[in-house]
Amino acid sequence: MKPIAMQAQLIYGALYREIHQKKKKEREMRFKFICDKVRFSMGEFAVIIGLRCKRDNNVNKFAKKENAFMEKYFSDQTITHIAVEERFFHNDFKTDDFAVKMVVLYFAIKCLLSRLPSKKVSDGLINMVGLGEFECFPWDKLVYDLTICNLRTALREKYKKRKSIDPGGKGKGKDKEKEKGKGTRAYKLRGFALAFQAWLYEMLVVLKKVVYCRYDSESV
Repeated sequence: MKPIAMQAQLIYGALYREIHQKKKKEREMRFKFICDKVRFSMGEFAVIIGLRCKRDNNVNKFAKKENAFMEKYFSDQTITHIAVEERFFHNDFKTDDFAVKMVVLYFAIKCLLSRLPSKKVSDGLINMVGLGEFECFPWDKLVYDLTICNLRTALREKYKKRKSIDPGGKGKGKDKEKEKGKGTRAYKLRGFALAFQAWLYEMLVVLKKVVYCRYDSESV
């Protein structure tokens, strides 16, 4: 299987074509590509990701449930995304059970629920994995909510600028504001944006008419 890479240009172009609805539905997004309108919702996401989307997806119910996995690997530190990554790469696992659980946790925080490395991982998530509940847990809802929330706010983050106050009141602060704002027009996609990208490729019949999505028809 060939490596799968994020196509930032494709996602960026699509987000610019979002239709802003008067009665906005928080759990779906609509886009317009030339004359065609398409919808990205839980249904489309579920087809792409193929994980469970029924039952209660509240991980907080596992927050206070003790388990050996949590005690062995994370009892002595603040559990951040980078801490899980370090445990994954540098620990020796004496049992296959613990090894599998660490793989599941690493995959969850790096792929399905990706966030900044410094962000804390919830105790509920770690305990849910540690208790072996991950196979029947409805990941789809949890992952979709984080993904759709960040897709909605991605372009807003792109244009945030750090402001500086002009202490002298004579316009000196403008240069500082310009200098600080330089290089800050960027955003990060959190959650499982790869599923959104896969859905966009399913829309190639529409997207092939758009300038930003050129491709070699013989290789597709």
